[in-house]
Amino acid sequence: MLADFRIIPIGKGTHLTPQIAEVMKLVEASKLNYAINDMTTTVEGDWDSVMKLMRQCCQKVLEGADRVNLAITIDERKDKTVHLGDKVKSVEQTLGKSLKK
Repeated sequence: MLADFRIIPIGKGTHLTPQIAEVMKLVEASKLNYAINDMTTTVEGDWDSVMKLMRQCCQKVLEGADRVNLAITIDERKDKTVHLGDKVKSVEQTLGKSLKK
């Protein structure tokens, strides 16, 4: 399954890079395949591993913030296994060209 998530520390001002960096340490330590962009992070894994990581990320943020907002979008299929990057490749094949990454 793929899980795209956005985690927002609340009550720590507007410069959130240090808190997000701590979250990314957890993502890397999870050993799940992941991709980060300017707004979200996508992880690939089974339900239990992804949910465990989400819980750890929230707990880490709450160590230094009053609140945390976590938004998750999950794509889970039973007809086939989807891997990180598969959707982009499919769109690129349809367009017949590579997209900016």
